[in-house]
This record gives sequence, structure tokens and C-alpha cells, in this order.
Amino acid sequence: MEALKRLPNPQLYTVGWITALDKELTAAQAMLDEEHQRPENFRKHPKDTNNYVWGRVGDHNIVIASLPAGKYGTVSAATTAWSMIGSLPHLRFGLMVGIGAGIPRLADNIDIRLGDVVVSQPTGTSPGVVQYDLGKLENDGQFKRVGSLASPPEVLLKGLGALKAKRRLKGPQVRSILDDILQRHPLLAEAEPGDAAFVHQGAHNDRLFEASSIHIQRPGRQSAVSSAGAVPHNVSTHYFQLAMAWIWSFFWLVYASVRTPASTNDARRSLPSEDASCQEASQTKACEHCDTGTEIGRRQRRSTDPVVHYGVIASGNSVVKDGISRDDIVQRLGDKCICFEMEAADLMDNFPCLVIRGICDYADTHKNDRWQNYAAATAAAFAKELLEVIDGEDVEGASRIDKIMEELCEGVSQIASTTKSMQRSLHFQDVMKWLSPPDPSANYNKAFQQRHEGTGQWFLESEEYSEWKKTPKSSLWLHGIPGCGKTILSSTVIRDLSNTESYAKSLLYFYFDFTDTSKQSLEKAIRSLIAQLYSKSLDVQTHLDSLYFSCKNASRQPSIDSLISTFEAMAQQIGEVWIVLDALDECQTRANPRYEGLLHWIVSVLNSPQANIHLLVTSRPEHDIESELKMFIDNRVFLQSTLVTEDIRAYVHGTVRQYKGFERWQRKETILDEIESHLMEKANEMFRWVSCQLDALEKCPDPNSLRQTLRSLPRTLDETYARLISKIPPEFEQTARRLLQFLVFSERPLRIEEAVDMIAVVTEDKPRFDAKNRMPQPYEISIYCSSLVAVITRDDNDGESEVKELQLAHFSVKKYLLSDRVEQAISGTFRETLARASITEICLAYLLELEYSLSPARLRQSYPLAQYAAQYWMSHAVEADTSRVDTLIREFCQRKHSSKTFYQLHDPDQPWIKELGEFETSDAPMLYYIALRGITCAIEEMLKNGADVNAEGGEYGNALQAASYNGHKEIVQTLLDKGADVNAQGGHFGNALQAASFEGHQAVVETIISTGKVDVDSRDGRDPLTVPIDKDFAANEIHEYGVNANSKDVEGATPIIWAARGGHEDAVRLLLSQAKLDPDSCDKNDRTTLSWANNMVDINSQDWDGYTPLMWAMRKSHLRVVKLLLQGGSRMSGTLKASLVSQAF
Repeated sequence: MEALKRLPNPQLYTVGWITALDKELTAAQAMLDEEHQRPENFRKHPKDTNNYVWGRVGDHNIVIASLPAGKYGTVSAATTAWSMIGSLPHLRFGLMVGIGAGIPRLADNIDIRLGDVVVSQPTGTSPGVVQYDLGKLENDGQFKRVGSLASPPEVLLKGLGALKAKRRLKGPQVRSILDDILQRHPLLAEAEPGDAAFVHQGAHNDRLFEASSIHIQRPGRQSAVSSAGAVPHNVSTHYFQLAMAWIWSFFWLVYASVRTPASTNDARRSLPSEDASCQEASQTKACEHCDTGTEIGRRQRRSTDPVVHYGVIASGNSVVKDGISRDDIVQRLGDKCICFEMEAADLMDNFPCLVIRGICDYADTHKNDRWQNYAAATAAAFAKELLEVIDGEDVEGASRIDKIMEELCEGVSQIASTTKSMQRSLHFQDVMKWLSPPDPSANYNKAFQQRHEGTGQWFLESEEYSEWKKTPKSSLWLHGIPGCGKTILSSTVIRDLSNTESYAKSLLYFYFDFTDTSKQSLEKAIRSLIAQLYSKSLDVQTHLDSLYFSCKNASRQPSIDSLISTFEAMAQQIGEVWIVLDALDECQTRANPRYEGLLHWIVSVLNSPQANIHLLVTSRPEHDIESELKMFIDNRVFLQSTLVTEDIRAYVHGTVRQYKGFERWQRKETILDEIESHLMEKANEMFRWVSCQLDALEKCPDPNSLRQTLRSLPRTLDETYARLISKIPPEFEQTARRLLQFLVFSERPLRIEEAVDMIAVVTEDKPRFDAKNRMPQPYEISIYCSSLVAVITRDDNDGESEVKELQLAHFSVKKYLLSDRVEQAISGTFRETLARASITEICLAYLLELEYSLSPARLRQSYPLAQYAAQYWMSHAVEADTSRVDTLIREFCQRKHSSKTFYQLHDPDQPWIKELGEFETSDAPMLYYIALRGITCAIEEMLKNGADVNAEGGEYGNALQAASYNGHKEIVQTLLDKGADVNAQGGHFGNALQAASFEGHQAVVETIISTGKVDVDSRDGRDPLTVPIDKDFAANEIHEYGVNANSKDVEGATPIIWAARGGHEDAVRLLLSQAKLDPDSCDKNDRTTLSWANNMVDINSQDWDGYTPLMWAMRKSHLRVVKLLLQGGSRMSGTLKASLVSQAF
């Protein structure tokens, strides 16, 4: 064999060619016209770990470097480049050649096929390569792509231009180059086990599907990715990945990618010629089990020769594995990207190069390895074709690469900094997704926009407000009648505090909102306040991080107790906090006992000895609020005074002169004064009353009708609403009532397009919904009940677009419609059971008309009400008079495709999830969901029709455990009567008894135990009756069934430890009375029975505030438990015990 040529000096090599995968290196070596030995006098840099292949292509001596095996991504590529520069600083430019994923852009007339080549070419402001996972963490936690990459060097761009001209004139040479290498290296034309040939794989194996299409490996089983190395497909893992794709910054961090690394071997043996390769039709066809209905048809090309595309390449560090993620990345980038890859981004700034990629897949679930070798070959062939047209003198005249080494150092530093920022952003998004805090900024913006210039200034200048801001641990309560401007005044206060840095940095606020169930409880308010603190101060983030990790990295949700403790710790550490809480009367849990109650929490905040909190609240003077707060809030401002009257006067004056409906009177000052005078006379300090009169006044075309209307204006809000309802035209009546029903009883406002479809449903007809019945001008929706409803615009969840929503115009509207003051003729419309039955009927009628063949994304797009209907029909049904809708419920449950489509739109096991991913599938039957949500009327009918009572699936394992967890006693009894296995193991709690016990459903526990079939010998290492112990009601069962009080479960916890952890006096007393009890028994965490009774802290330890566990127990009002513990043999000094006893009793 002829010896390889050896050049005398490494400086004769001017081109660096970088590959990442072994197949790319193979293709690169095959392109060499001449292979060389290592040059004389070559000395590798001490830290250079690259492997080099030397040779010549045309007039250029090139050196090929490959990444270490198994390493790919932008950082690995940058390391390879750094090593090459260190050893060969005289190189002039580089080529990054390999495989990538094509981005279908048929709408832009870019028809990329497998085996085609993509070349990074600057376009407009884009350098040719963009890195989508490089950015910074903004104050609001959003991850923003920043910076730009360098364009390819001039010598390469010049060569690229020359090659384009040559190709246009004489035709492309890639095919002839490929034919030549197959003749010189015939082994490349042969497939090996697990490794396809370097030839075209047949057009029948090049199939493009819709973005939402799911690859199916074999009938009956779906897989998110067909290549190995993919995350195993299960609901929770894949949901986590795909749901993140809809959140902006996390999407950039997790799903960004280029191409799949070498992994499995879906390819088949290929033949040494293009004609022979077409004979592969006899082999297994790619995606043979996939839905052909989602395949995108493309015109047949005249030949299989690869086409070269020039444009922007997106580079990052992870693999894009589904079409939805692919398309969303492209949309977010804003650049017209045509390829994904994983190495180029960091090279562009530190190693002047051109990126050339052969297309091996479409970055969707159908990706596999079949095309990788051929794609590597086409990319290498194009690189060879390019080198052959680049002038050698131009290369010699280009700058040496060592001149950018200093920039490379800066780039490596930037990589480290960026990595940390990316990690912080990723963690921030993880924590926020888990915490799911409501965003009060939309309420603030809406209220402040409604504020009339100058109103509220009297309050900002008042002594009460000034003292509240300055006095430590201060409180202030603003209260007044409905419609007097409390919410707008709250927003005025928030704006004032935000304008002063010393207040703004620790200002928190929350609006309780009757139109949004995510803003109607103390828990949601606490989550929002915690999120605001977490975003404002890095110093306090450790407290929420600790809670996050204690919940096993978001595998479960925190308790309200732990959330409150976390907030208190964060507020205490930050030092001084100003909190504004608006509309306490719109909180649905304000009067709940203990920590769930808003009023109880406010009192505890005001009495906290540690935190310096300034609390301002607003509400109506409701009896429960007044009786609770009057003892603890000394400063009160009643918003019904001459000062508020001046605000009303300013509002009326401005409104009358600026309202478009009064344009006809703008030149008649006396009439404007007359309107203003009448409105002020009857306003009774209610902004809301004034706004309700404008519609009626606007319709008056002449002074006489205007004066008559002014004289007959209603004097109260109740009269106003009654008149508005009575004036609804008869032809609008049914639609108006339907709209108002939805808005009164829905858990959130309706989007305009949802409302349009809702009123188009005709439950008595077939089809029940027809898109042709949609109103042609959706923005006219409020015409049906003007002044009672309002259309608002807010930012969508993605923060990038706006949505229009329909909601009740004011909380007083809902109060009125639900009161006994409504006229009898319409009062039945708003009787809850009837209204919810009507809503359920409309939702089910709509769901039954869906095109089940559509993907969830297409369903949401084509049927705007589908998401709402799927998400809320069950919650309405359980509160409804089901005799009106049981037929529809049965029809829906019996429909073959209902369960699958329903689940893909909404998962009742995870109701907090807004939209599920395209690849989610459920193993739970519809019977499970019906039992979970407590729809009693459907259970017996489903069982009668053959539903398996013990069918497994879902978060809680089976229908019995699901019903037990939610306390649906009647359904539990029905399932047991029909043969449900009371000891069936699985699900979140192990069995039905443990599920019922955990939630404290005594009646369900008794129902299950009364069967006499409970197996006390637990299957999961935990006695089923150790769970009931932590809910006092089970004390009798403990005694009756003879539980061993010292037996330990898999967590090392005894029954008394579980009882003490929950502070359950009866259970502790009963267990302490058992003769053989060991009160100092420890679980696996070395926690004794007594330490668990005190919020899981050692009984003798002190926290940062100096609180002992017994002090905490007293603070939480567990005084009887404290007494029992003190009497139970706790190891404490007599002095401390006496002190604590005196404090407690």
C-alpha cells in the first residue's frame, strides 16, 4: 500500500473541518482527494484532546477534527474549536459539517426534504446561525434571547457566491461527488447491522406529518420519539416536558435542539446505487403504523438529487423531538430558520466558519436514524464542492485564526455565565409552574386604566395614609358600599407606592376577584404574595426553594399551612413589607376556620411579633369582616364622605364631557351641565351607578327625551339592574339569560370566541352545534345585555398576545342576580341547580359535536368552547339538577371517542393544568373520572352497560379509590355493591381506605370498614389504619381493630407518630393510654412521636425566632395536645415546663 503523504510544516494547512459524530467524520474522510500523515513538527497543545485527520481537498490542505465520542452540543463544539486553535493557530477558517433537522416551511415555498443540504447564510440582521437557548433572566423570570453571533468570514461568503453562480450555470456537483466516493469507498454503499448505507433511503421513507401527529411504533402503542435515548413515555414525565413548551423561557431551555444524536437503528440495508435504493419499497416502510390522515402531501421531485437551501440555522444544546415544540421555537425566534443543529452557535463567535448540514429528520416524533449517514454524506459533498471553488490565494490572504483567541476566552467566560443564568431561569420557571400563582397585575392595570385623573388624591394626601406608610406594623381598612371606587383607589395606592423605590422593592398586592376562581381564596393570595417576594429578592428565595424541594421537586403540592409559614419566613427576612389586599368580600374562603380563612390569617399577620408588615385592605362593610377586623384594625376610612363625593364629581364631570355617546351635546354646555347635575344628585357616591346610566342617556336624540330620561333615572343599583333586565328585547331574552348564567356561575370569564359558540348551541336540534350559527361580528356580544356585562382585553398566558373576555360588569351585578330582590319572572334562571344544569347541558351538547379525528390543538382552534366545556362540565354537573341532563351525560359517557378526547383537552386528575400536550394518553376509563368528580347519576348506568368496576388507571388507581379520596359516599357504596375490590392496591394512596382517611372522610371510612373485607395486613408496608389515625375520627376503629400502636410502616412511623404529626388529640390520648406504647419511638428520620406533634421539629430545639416546638403548638392553638405532650414524659427541665404551662393555660 502506498505510504501517505506527509507535509513538512503544519502551517501549510489552512482549513479546519469540524465534525461531531462518527458518521460525519466518515463522510468527511471520504471527501479527501488525498489523505496525509500527521505533518512534521506538529505539536498538540497540552490541553488539546481532539483527534485529527489530515488531507487535501482541491487546492486546500485541511485538517478534520472530531468531538470526543458521545459529546455534542454548543459547549463541546466550542471546546473542540478551542483545542484546534491552540494547536493550529494559523488556520484561516473552519467548516462545521454534519447532520441536522429540517424545518418544514411549505407556506414560505421552502420544501426541505431528507438528504437536502442547509447552509448558514446571513439574511438581513441574522448572522446565519442563532442560538435560541442563550439569553438572560429578566426581573419577571422570563428568559430573553440576547446578543448576536458573528457572520461567516468573508472568504467563505465570497466562495459561496461563486459556487451559487457556478451551480446555476453548470449545475450542482453533489450527486457526482457522491457517486465518486461510492466508487472509491464501496463499503459506504452497504448497510451494516444498525448502520444504514451512505445512500439515498428512498422517497417512500421521506414522510412529513402535521406538527401534532404522533409517531406510532407499532399498533396499539404510541411513542413520543422513535429513536432510542428518548425519555420513556409516561403521562407525568411527558406532560411536564410538553406543558413547559408553552411557557416561553423554559421552552427555550428544554426543548431547543438540532438533531438527534446517534442512537437506535431504524434504518435498513441500502443498495449501492440510487436505483437500487428505490427497491427498499419491499422493506418495512417508515412510519407504517402512523396516521396517514395527518401526512402532508408534497409534489414528487424529478430526481432524488439533494437540493441546497441557504438561510438561518438554529443552534442549541438539546433535542427537539416533536413538531409542536419545533414550530413554537421557530415562531418565538422570529427568524426564518430552516434547520436545527447542536454545535454551531458557539463556534460562530470563536471560530470563523460556515455551517453545512445534511437533513436527516424533521425534528418531530417521527425522527429516526435511517437518513443520518446519507445526510452526513450530502453535507460533506457540498463542503467539498464549495472548497473546490474557493481561491487558494484568498485563503492565504485571510486573517489567521489566532487573532481571535482573546475573544474566545471571553466567549468561554460568557458560556459559564450564561449557563448559570440558564440554570437560574430553568429553576425559576420550575418553581413558578409548581407554585402556580395568580397574576394580580391584570386587575391592577384594568383598575388603573379606569381611574379618572385626579381622583383618589385626597386619600394619598391624608394623614391616615401617611401614618400607615411610616408606622411599623400598621394597618388600614378602606370600606364602602358597592361601586364607590374601592378597587380603583387600591390601584391608586399601589401606583403611589410603586413610584417610590423604598416602598416598591417590597410592595406586594392582590385583588380578590369574583370573576376568577384563581383569585378567590386565601391560598391563592398567599401563592401570589410568595411569588412576588420570590421575584423581588434573591435573599428570600431559599425559603420557597426549601418548600419546593420538600415537596419532592414539585411531585406534590404544599399545604396551606406550609405556604403561610413560608410567606412569614420570607416577609420576616426581607424586613419591611407593604401589602395591599383589595375586595376581601370577594374571597370565598374569608370565614373558613383556622389557616384556610382569610380573616383569621389577617389577624395572625397583624399579631405577628416578628414581621414588620404594613397591611392595607379594602372591602364592603360585610358583617363577618367588620366583626373580625374592628378589634385589630384601629385605622378605618369610610368611603362615603365629602372627599369621595369630590371624586365622584370629578368623575362625572370628566365622563360627561369625554363620553363619545354625548358627542351631540358637546357644543351645548347647558345640557352637559344638566346631565352632570342630575347624575351627581342621584349618584349617592357610587361610580358604578353613574356608569350604568350612560347607555340610556346616549340613546336620547333630543333635549326633551334626554330630560325625561334624566327625571326617570333609577335611584339605586337594584333599580338600575332591574330596569336593564326589563329592557332586554324579547328576541334577545334567551341568549341574555344564557350569557348571564354562564358568567354568574362559571369559574372564570369567557373568551369572546367561547361565548359566541356557547350561544350558538341549540340543545334540541341535531346537530346541536353548527359553526354556521356563529354570530358574524363577535365584538357585538355585549349587545344582548349591555351594562350588565363588559368586554375586557388582557394579555394571554404567553405574554405575547391579547385576548378579549366577557365578564359581569361589576360584582354588584352577581350579588343582585343571586339575591331575593330579583323579579320572580327571572329568579328561577339563577337558581343554582337549574343554572348549572343548563350550563352542563350546553357543554355536553357542544362536546358531542366535536370532530374527534382532530388533534387537541386543532380542536381548540376549530372549536373555541371545547377547552372550557371539557374542563368545567363536571364541576357544573355535580351541583346541577341532573334529572335535566342525565340523558346527555349517559350519551357522552357511552361515546367511543369521548374519553380520549375529553382527557386530551382536560385531565381531571390534574385540574390545574390548562392545556395538555399533544402526546398525552390516559389509561383511565370514563367510569374513573365520573367517580372522581362525583357524578352520581351516571355511575349505575355505566355499570349497567358493562363498565368494569375494578378497571385500573388514573392518579388514584381505580374508581373506588378516586371516589373515596373525594368523599363521594354514595358512589363508594354503589361501587362496593357492584363488586369493587376494597383492598385493590395501587394509585396515589395505595388503597381506597387510605385515600378516604387521608382526606378525613369519616363516612366513607366507615362505609369501607363496614364491609368487613378490609385487609389490615397492608400490601405496601403501611397499616391502612395508620392513616386514619392522623384524622381523629378513626380512634374507635383503632380500638376495635386492635392496631399495634408501636408497629412501624415503610417510613418508620408508628400510629402515634401519625397522630401527633397532625395534632389530633383524641388519637394521641387513646394511643397514650395503651400500656405498651413507646412515646420515644423514632421513625426513619429519627423523629419521635412527641417531636412530630410539634410540626416536625425536635422538642428541645429552637428555630431562628427562638420558638420551641411547644411554642409552635401553642401558636397553632394545639393547647390540649401540648398539655398531653407535657404529661406524656417529654424530656424537659421543670423550669421550662412550668413556664410553658403557665403560658399555655
